[in-house]
Amino acid sequence: MLPRVVGLTQREVEVLRLVAQFRTNAEIADELCVSDKTVEYHLANTLGKLDMNSRRDAARWAWEKSLLEL
Repeated sequence: MLPRVVGLTQREVEVLRLVAQFRTNAEIADELCVSDKTVEYHLANTLGKLDMNSRRDAARWAWEKSLLEL
């Protein structure tokens, strides 16, 4: 189970974790069994909630918050 992050849904945390592992939207979609558009939707929501503009910033934030399963 992934850690809870205030304001993010569990799916948004899953997408964020995979973004931080340098996965593409297509790779994330395959792993989560959803469409690319669904990944884009969750990522856009996550960036908005975190007040960030880029995947890179979100990935860095995820690393800093230890959201990655190593």
